[in-house]
Amino acid sequence: MKQNKIQTTEDYAITLSNVQYFCITSLTVVYKYFILFLL
Repeated sequence: MKQNKIQTTEDYAITLSNVQYFCITSLTVVYKYFILFLL
């Protein structure tokens, strides 16, 4: 039971970091296009 909980926590951490990376990448792209649009 404990082993399963550890595995779930690791999966959650990996998913969280992937989501964080995706959000940062998306924001960077949006920011670049926003700057280009203003110029």
